[in-house]
Amino acid sequence: MFIHKVNETTAFKIPEERDAATLLEIVENNRTEFGQWLPWVKDMYSADDEQAFIKNGRQRMLPVLSGLRPSCIVITLLACLICIKSARNIIAVKLATGWPAAAKERAL
Repeated sequence: MFIHKVNETTAFKIPEERDAATLLEIVENNRTEFGQWLPWVKDMYSADDEQAFIKNGRQRMLPVLSGLRPSCIVITLLACLICIKSARNIIAVKLATGWPAAAKERAL
């Protein structure tokens, strides 16, 4: 399992299939907002959908994690990263705490 600790309360991890229910709940609670930036959101309606998405993403990441491809490919899984805020709370990282919204505003 890949986990990158940011600070005492925050860490990034590549989701595992067992995270599907939690991630689906996050998607359901933020569907409209996430849908502006993440085209796959419209296809996530069940834990099975989320598990398939995670499994596919992890298979695509295997060459990166094993050092066979450059790590810049990690960007393809940015939307899958989750932030572990504390032992009790797991929340979605909104693409690096909202930078797409700021980028959209600047682009206008």
